[in-house]
Amino acid sequence: MESGALAPWIVGIEDLRDFIRRTDAPRKSSAHDKAQRLLPVEKPYPLPERIERRIGALPTGLR
Repeated sequence: MESGALAPWIVGIEDLRDFIRRTDAPRKSSAHDKAQRLLPVEKPYPLPERIERRIGALPTGLR
């Protein structure tokens, strides 16, 4: 695949090394709660019910 084919999908490039260092230290010291607070909140992707059933996902209301 040529590199130009991926260009429409790349919306940004960001250096995450400092973020990884900040979140990795508490994780390594078993301070999982602190590490969890540093991470972004995960939002479930809304799926149509038929796709939830097909892939075995939890229903949207139970996530």
